[in-house]
Formats: sequence, structure tokens, C-alpha cells
Amino acid sequence: HLGTSVACHQRSFVENKTTTVRDHRPKRHQRYDEHLRPENVIACAVKIGPSVGALVQEVMKRARYPELGCRTCSGILSLAHKFGDNRLEEACQRSLTINALSYTAVKSNLTSNRQQTRR
Repeated sequence: HLGTSVACHQRSFVENKTTTVRDHRPKRHQRYDEHLRPENVIACAVKIGPSVGALVQEVMKRARYPELGCRTCSGILSLAHKFGDNRLEEACQRSLTINALSYTAVKSNLTSNRQQTRR
């Protein structure tokens, strides 16, 4: 702060492994620790449907940092409130089929009604 070091952390040489003290993180990142744990997000996704669960697991696996994966997945899960569980399941199934693993792709499937593959 103002040219003075306020915290020092030992460097980790393990990929995607942080050494930051929780209290030194921004409040919104601390909130992640409390509420948006990957296992909780995946559990919520699986409750909606197998394709939602599979898509969320893939997003989490590919995310460079867990926080980013959780934010993307949280956005995807929030689409269930607007479109319903069944439509989200179909949209995620289509996104998995075409390997479009993002919030934008799932939302696009929902808004353009492309998620209704075979009826």
C-alpha cells in the first residue's frame, strides 16, 4: 500500500495452487470460499439433470482457476430460474454435443430454442 509491502506469500510451484492467506483476498473471493465451492456447484447441477452435471464438471475441469469455473457454472445454473430445469437440461445436452462449454453457448441455445433437439 502506497509503496509499502503489506503482505508476503511463499510462492507455490504447483500449477493452479495458491498460497494467499484467505483474509488477504478480496471479500468477493472470500465469499467464494464460503458458498461457491466446486463440489457444491456440481451437486446443484447434478440435481437439475445429468447433462447439466456433465457440462458443469467439464467447465470446472477446464477452468484455469476454480473461482472462474464456479462463476461460469453459477451463471449456467441461474438459467434454470428463467427457463426451467428441463429446458436447461436440453440446452446443456446440445452444448455438450457441439463442445460449446460456456454460459454464452448455453444461453444462446435457450434463447434461440435450439435446445429442442429431437421430440
